Amino acid sequence: DDDDGGSNIGGSRHKQVWAISRAAAVSEALHWHPFEYRHVPLVKTVTPAGAVVTSVSPLSNYDGGADVVSSGRGADGDEDDVGEVARMVARDVVKEYQDVGLDGVEDDCEDEAWMAEFLSKGSNELDDRSIREREYRVWVELDKMIRLLIKATPYYQDGVPIPTQMVGLLPRRPPAPHESFPSDFTLKKFVETLVSRQDSSAPPMVGTATKSPFVHVDGEAYEDYPSLRRIQRLSFVVWTILDQIVVKKDATSADQATTGGTLSRQAILEMDSIDERLAAALSRLGQINGILGQIVVEDDY
Repeated sequence: DDDDGGSNIGGSRHKQVWAISRAAAVSEALHWHPFEYRHVPLVKTVTPAGAVVTSVSPLSNYDGGADVVSSGRGADGDEDDVGEVARMVARDVVKEYQDVGLDGVEDDCEDEAWMAEFLSKGSNELDDRSIREREYRVWVELDKMIRLLIKATPYYQDGVPIPTQMVGLLPRRPPAPHESFPSDFTLKKFVETLVSRQDSSAPPMVGTATKSPFVHVDGEAYEDYPSLRRIQRLSFVVWTILDQIVVKKDATSADQATTGGTLSRQAILEMDSIDERLAAALSRLGQINGILGQIVVEDDY
């Protein structure tokens, strides 16, 4: 096809980049899948009445023992500017386009090296500052919501049932210009406690129907895991707790936070970007925290 919108990726560098990006996104997802999704079995139990009950954990945990190639180190374990994963994906992309007979992708070291460099930047350097900032705000508001729920409602006096798999997504440090999390930020202390127990004789296990080892995704052991993939995961799983929160200012008030807010799960899944989902989560958190803040203030008087 010609340069006016055809499928020939050899028509321009822009088309080549776009085609490579699509293929690379799939290749990267398949590469990290063993680490990102630990198998979640169905657990069947029989009640005293003879009924069969099937249980399953609502969230899949990361698998810290998964055998995946580090994205920032070569096969020999040494530091590498491009990354073994980027080179691997570049080779796969070259082969795929050759197999279907598309022009514009040459199977030589120069093209492969260029694609590997591009893919490496795509996984790490294009970590948009605004997304990191929005993620930071989501964590801060989520922590605030937990503290307000404990103060405002007797139901949560023993703690808020936040999935530990989700807490494992907390970054080790906030993005610049923030030097640290707020002084009253409790989730960081919780994560640090779990991490400190990982090398003990009884490492922390997480999950409901089934248990698996706690994984701090931004921990030193997984420092080459792309942070955008971690933030992407948060933009989806944060809704597992937001959908459970039902807060009403009083029995007659129309000012209330109802389960799921105004967004369905389908609407969340159909959002186009990480940033859009994080923005929606921030809006929902602001709604919940606004009502909880009023309740706490009224109770103080």
